Amino acid sequence: MESKEAVICSYECTFCTECAAGPLQERCPNCRGELVRRPRRVAKEAQDT
Repeated sequence: MESKEAVICSYECTFCTECAAGPLQERCPNCRGELVRRPRRVAKEAQDT
């Protein structure tokens, strides 16, 4: 199940919002890029066959 409370950088490193706001200070530790809320995917609807 995907978290609704996750952030990502432009390279798609994923972190929880608590870590992002706390020790990471809104920066990715890998690339130093900005961390933003991860977009949610829309569930696929059943296709007619």
